[in-house]
Amino acid sequence: MPSNSEERRVTTKQFLIEQHYASIDEELTWTVNRLHRLCTALQFTVSELAAYLRIRPHDMARWCDRNQFPPTVELHLTLIERAALPNAKPPVFPALP
Repeated sequence: MPSNSEERRVTTKQFLIEQHYASIDEELTWTVNRLHRLCTALQFTVSELAAYLRIRPHDMARWCDRNQFPPTVELHLTLIERAALPNAKPPVFPALP
């Protein structure tokens, strides 16, 4: 039977691991703040970027309200971000040689 210190250590390790993966998840997912940062860099409005990606404005507005985007839209946004802002954080994909 583990002692209290062992239980606490395991709990601390689990907590640190969960924090690490939570921070990675924040870097890899698209949020409205990240979308606005990309729009600002491109000097687009969110509606203009949606039109560029051939997304209906009400769909983009709905995803922004939910702060969650479909995987295909996230992929396209990431590709645009990596092309327009190669040194931007968070780098989702490693730099290609």
